[in-house]
Amino acid sequence: MQKDIENKLLKKENQKLEKEIKNLKKEKLKDRAKIEFLEKRMPSCMNLSKEQMKIQTSKKAWKNDAYNIIFYDNSVELNLKDKCKALFVNYSNYAKWKIKYHDILSRGKTTKLKRKYNKRAIELINKFTKLNGASGARNVSSWITDNHAVNISYKIVNELRNNKLVKLPKIKRVAKKYTSQRGNVVPDLIKKDFKSQYNFHKIGLDGSYLDLIINGKKTKILGEFAYNWYNRDMIAYNFDFSENSQVVSKTIMDIINVVSNYKVDYSIIQMDRDTANTSNIVKNIIECYPNFVLSMS
Repeated sequence: MQKDIENKLLKKENQKLEKEIKNLKKEKLKDRAKIEFLEKRMPSCMNLSKEQMKIQTSKKAWKNDAYNIIFYDNSVELNLKDKCKALFVNYSNYAKWKIKYHDILSRGKTTKLKRKYNKRAIELINKFTKLNGASGARNVSSWITDNHAVNISYKIVNELRNNKLVKLPKIKRVAKKYTSQRGNVVPDLIKKDFKSQYNFHKIGLDGSYLDLIINGKKTKILGEFAYNWYNRDMIAYNFDFSENSQVVSKTIMDIINVVSNYKVDYSIIQMDRDTANTSNIVKNIIECYPNFVLSMS
């Protein structure tokens, strides 16, 4: 009798364990199906960390996209509730969304979020247009911050302009006529041999962009620098907002003025083959001073 009772108890335990194992297998299969569902429908999120995923799934745009995907998905591996769990959205909120946008969905269309913009931002951008006319988005953003202490991203300015919610015309850019001047390229006389036989024998000329903070604003300017390889001294420099033939020719003239104070028969000015350096202006200056020769690497 006692053995029979023990056997019955063991059978019950085995049955419980078998049910638990079946349930675990079902859960694992369901979890795998959820991952596959997410991977196929939202592949861009698979490389995100847990923290990034939390931020992404909390956004309205994510939820709207997820609702549309679930509504138009015909796969049968998962039920609606599991599809909602797979895409990290609430089932009851999905049901409310479906009722709210019934007319749009019945026509086979997807729902799109209408972005709400700050009315103050629209007012300030229109105010800028009245005072200054056409301008770039970054200039508008800086003007609003400086004059009204309101931070409006240049991206928002562009969005408002593209959606025609503000009166901000774009700047009409006229393409400059360009004439190829690559024929003014000269051979490399130095060939990485920077040892000078005498003072001002070899002079390097190069342009570098510098990041400066002027009146609290980050500004990028071009510095054209000339240095004497004989004693490693800087002998001339000029600044502009970009590397152009004017700043290059001005620096070359400064080099000529400095070197002319010394008895030097022959000087090589080494530079790269940029458009500014190969311009006709630079070529014409050098032709006027036979004791100066250009070299380009």
